[in-house]
Amino acid sequence: MWKIGLVLERFTPYGGAEQYALEFAKQLFQRGVEVHLIGFSFPSSLPKGIVSHLARRGKTRFTDHWHLFHSVQNVRFHCRLDLVWTMARIPHQEIAQLHGGLHRLSRRQNLLAHPHSLGKRLFQLLSPRQWSLLFWENQVYKSQKTLRFLALSHWSLEHLKRAYPHLSSKWQVLYPAVDLQRFSPDEREKWQKQGENPVQKGIPFLFVAHSPYLKGLPKALEVLFLLRQHIDAKLLVLGDFSKKPFLKWLKKKNLVEHVFFLGSVKKPEVYYSFAKALLHPTYYDPCSLACLEALAMGVPVVTTRQNGVAELLPSSWVVESPENTFQMVETLLKLLSSSRTWEAASEKARQIVTPLGWESHMEQVMKILEEVVE
Repeated sequence: MWKIGLVLERFTPYGGAEQYALEFAKQLFQRGVEVHLIGFSFPSSLPKGIVSHLARRGKTRFTDHWHLFHSVQNVRFHCRLDLVWTMARIPHQEIAQLHGGLHRLSRRQNLLAHPHSLGKRLFQLLSPRQWSLLFWENQVYKSQKTLRFLALSHWSLEHLKRAYPHLSSKWQVLYPAVDLQRFSPDEREKWQKQGENPVQKGIPFLFVAHSPYLKGLPKALEVLFLLRQHIDAKLLVLGDFSKKPFLKWLKKKNLVEHVFFLGSVKKPEVYYSFAKALLHPTYYDPCSLACLEALAMGVPVVTTRQNGVAELLPSSWVVESPENTFQMVETLLKLLSSSRTWEAASEKARQIVTPLGWESHMEQVMKILEEVVE
């Protein structure tokens, strides 16, 4: 069977791309593929048989990519890899699947998320890190050696095609996979009985992201403020970031005791289980794994058109932009208008992601590998 290198900066259990990459490696190994992971960090333990190769970090973001590129080339030569599947901005590999989507669009949308902060807008425009990411992304998409470019959604694909029209024959959509056993209505019921609900009173909603501004946390908090004029709403917030920038506004609106910052968690399914809906008012997300996981648990998702997951959802669950906070409130109130309405939405949520389990995902992957290797 094949020898394949998987490239990502950090193979960690936190973050959508990172979680996907680790499970993807396991799924390949179970199908007889010899898997080599190449990156800057790894979990303390990996499944037996999966080989990790630690790349040396550079002194800057730019040289980080340079060192990672050379590490990939060294592993390719010494381990005689059949192909390399990169999820990082590393050019000249057979398959490229960048989970961050199009960086130039992500950066532009991030500016929209900071409309009143001149300092943060200047940082986005002038940051060497941002220009480094743009440079290496261009190198990936200009590479003639790459045989297949994978987009996470049709929405993301359209933006990538506009940016790089010369690659139209090499594009393909491959949605992220969801663990339909770990994230399921049965698991939701189990955790509701066994787990500890951080919200003792009130109706909990959920926000999940590690980039709070780009993924719209300020807008989610505005929605909470508006919701509380109708119902006793609470917001659970999962993500690895500081809550300090949000506390002043929360105190001003008397919301501090109604928002629960829980940080990074190893079992997000516990919190999906207690949420009535996932709120994801993102400015840019090629295809949110958190949204797919929530749907798999039978939790309805309210998001924006700037999320690739939106193309899978009922139109009533999708708003045009993060600025449409009143529309999000209206949508959430409709979902909770009766137990029958919510239960129907919960069943619909699960149906949406049923085709996106790992089994069907890996069938597509193995077909792609066969075509590329041949």
